[in-house]
Amino acid sequence: MADEPTPRQVLYAIVAGAFHVVVGVLAVASVGLAPMWWTVGVFLGWAIVAAVIIRQWRRTGLVLGLSILGFAIWTVGAALLLT
Repeated sequence: MADEPTPRQVLYAIVAGAFHVVVGVLAVASVGLAPMWWTVGVFLGWAIVAAVIIRQWRRTGLVLGLSILGFAIWTVGAALLLT
């Protein structure tokens, strides 16, 4: 039973996954609007964070923090680039 995830871990994994999906959708939506280097950088960061999240999904603080950080970086960067 010690290997069974807690409800909190599951909830944080779902929330982190949702943030990650949103960043992926926003990155795809910005293709053609933002410079190519930004799009490539966002996709590479997205893939790296996805790999960490998949391997470390039980570490709730890390997973949620990385997902929110990715969203914040995309939001601020896109706002600066698209204005």
